[in-house]
Amino acid sequence: MHPKDYLGMNLRNLKYIDTGNKKAIDFTNSKLKTKFFLSARQIRVPRLHRIVKSHSDLQRLDYASLPGNSVLKPNKGSQGRGIIPFKKREGTTFTTVSNRIYEDNLISKHILDILDGKYSMGFLPDVAFFEEKIESHPELKKLAPLGLPDIRIIIYKGFPVLSMLRLPTEESKGKANINSGALAMGLDLISGKVTSSYQNGRLRKSKHINTFKVPYYKESLEMGVKIADITKLNFFGCDIAVSKNGPVLIELNSRPGLKIQLVNNIGLKKRLEKIDDLKYKGQRQAISVASHLFSTTRVEKTPQDSKTININNKATILYNNKKIQAQILIRTDKNSSYLSKDIQEELNIKKDSKIKVKTNQFSEVIKLKTLEDLPPQTIVLGKKILSEYKVVFDNPKKKIQLPKAVTKNQNIFYKPQINYGQVDYEMYQICQSLKLVEKLKPLNLKQELKKFSKDPSYNPQFEYQSYDEFVYNKQNALLNIKCDDSALGQIYEDKKTELFNLLNIIQNIGSPEIQHYFSKYISAPTYNEYKYAKKLRALRTPIKSKNLSTKEIKKEIQKVLDEYKLHEWKIQEKKLMLGKFSVNKQDTIFIKQGTTVSEFRLKQIIAHEILTHVFTTQNGKKQPYLLFQDGMANYIQTQEGLAIYNEYALVGQQDRYFSAGNMISAYISLEKSFSHAVAALIKIGFTKTSAIKHVLKTKRGLSDTSKPGGITKQCIYTRGALKVEKFIKNGGDIKDLYVGKIDIDKMKVLKELKCLNKAKLIPKQYLS
Repeated sequence: MHPKDYLGMNLRNLKYIDTGNKKAIDFTNSKLKTKFFLSARQIRVPRLHRIVKSHSDLQRLDYASLPGNSVLKPNKGSQGRGIIPFKKREGTTFTTVSNRIYEDNLISKHILDILDGKYSMGFLPDVAFFEEKIESHPELKKLAPLGLPDIRIIIYKGFPVLSMLRLPTEESKGKANINSGALAMGLDLISGKVTSSYQNGRLRKSKHINTFKVPYYKESLEMGVKIADITKLNFFGCDIAVSKNGPVLIELNSRPGLKIQLVNNIGLKKRLEKIDDLKYKGQRQAISVASHLFSTTRVEKTPQDSKTININNKATILYNNKKIQAQILIRTDKNSSYLSKDIQEELNIKKDSKIKVKTNQFSEVIKLKTLEDLPPQTIVLGKKILSEYKVVFDNPKKKIQLPKAVTKNQNIFYKPQINYGQVDYEMYQICQSLKLVEKLKPLNLKQELKKFSKDPSYNPQFEYQSYDEFVYNKQNALLNIKCDDSALGQIYEDKKTELFNLLNIIQNIGSPEIQHYFSKYISAPTYNEYKYAKKLRALRTPIKSKNLSTKEIKKEIQKVLDEYKLHEWKIQEKKLMLGKFSVNKQDTIFIKQGTTVSEFRLKQIIAHEILTHVFTTQNGKKQPYLLFQDGMANYIQTQEGLAIYNEYALVGQQDRYFSAGNMISAYISLEKSFSHAVAALIKIGFTKTSAIKHVLKTKRGLSDTSKPGGITKQCIYTRGALKVEKFIKNGGDIKDLYVGKIDIDKMKVLKELKCLNKAKLIPKQYLS
């Protein structure tokens, strides 16, 4: 390495660290902010176990409830200071990966140091947290049996520029910190092959040079570039661990250390200068460009990298159900693309409209401006579009025929490049495997409720199965599903994002952070919603009707199924249910054993479960994609909102007593402990049984119910019904909501697709 190529700390701080962007610095300095933000955007992070924000949190911390295989970290620590990786726990005694024993009082002292800012930048007060200790990939475990190795990648302006592998040692006490004595290996930036070895201030020989290749390195590199694209950070270090299931982000660093240059024997300064004037579009180009600039081995070319435009081919312009063919010209002095005035007039193209341009080699939807001096029936492609293509000039003397524009009565359909039948099937398989309601059920539910029944001040301590392996596998499957920017592609991309969030929820079952992830799925109730629900509940007019036994209930439900010829649906009694009725996606209606309800309430339940959930499931089966049977992203609010709307619209009685109760109980349960929430609900008129059931619906998913928090599902009923009311008030047709399990906010997009069949199964009251 030439000394002139070395990037010093002063130059790094002055030129490359965006000190003016305080938000960006705060974001990368906070491990928790990074974790929450990126995990919601399809970046895998370690599972969070506990957060300790204050001395009172520390006093309440139950060490016996923490997994032994965990890591204690300061939120704003740097250079690995203050981190303790544990490998096992016996009672309240923890053993670190370097076999040091920590009693709970010693851990508490360490947490107090973290809270007081001993390890934070600027020694400011901080937050401590416990997170999952990632199990390293078997190949890396052979190199470093002690601790967790990680990959450090330096990213600048979206480009990867330098990387290394850090291996914990006994000297570094199981931490992947070079300053503490960890072994570092320089990596070929693109292939991930080891190119050098460094420890304690000097390069050293190693048998792994040019022979060992880091597993999942390509995926790690792509993760780093994707993070740059999501966060828009200018210059940062990205620390990634590699498990047997793939890369996991550990943290970001806004001031990455500079020893990576000594490890690789390559200066950063020269590499960063090469990037300063470059521009790129997207992840693939960033890695490809970095390959050509910095790699000793070349990245494999993909079909996308070798796209071509033959300017002597015919270009077809498609707009508003019309198409016309035109000659292609290229202009490298122009950034934008243009079309001739006669094409604009012929197709009646409006200003700033996006237009489909197709040749044998490429197909793009782009904005074309009108240029007065262009020859007739000509388009000009500018630098913006040409940057992604190779231009070829076959048969330069061949003239093409330019037919006139043709108007077609029928719609023009474009064949998508992505097979959405395959995408649909793969997502459906993942959806079917989630079974969130089952996973939210505590393993010791009966025992803990028994304790509560004996002592009303007791707060249940629930236990759950761990689903880390399941989550990693499903995340990997989702990452392999690709969507484009078409209308259908966006619908599946939204579903993919929702599935990632649901997996985050499953990964955090038992953790207080489950509310954070569940609130991204269904937002928490507001005080105004709580007040509105109290008004609705107060409006109830008691209706006298006879009570029906389970046998009579089944008979009435069967009558409705027979009336609508739903012969494949079956009714099944079930012992352990939180609610009295539910419908699954396998054509079964469940009734809790021993249930009795009034005749009037049964009519509401039939409207809710059969005339809504069963009907939309059946209509969804008739659609071209399984998504509409299983549910679009955010379908649940529309689905439950329609069910509540039907309870009073079809039964003919404005009674929203039960849905209002769900909103009230959710609001109170999120603010209080289990025992206090139950007491508060009883005080405002809930029966004891009903209060326990309502609080349990919110507190399931938590381990320690003595604290506020929980899941937010109970908010959707009243909220969704208001959306349905608004849709109908604004002229919407309720029959459109029966096509399948859809999101009411996507009605416009669904109508544009023109691929959905009309709903055949609709309540008779809506047909008259």
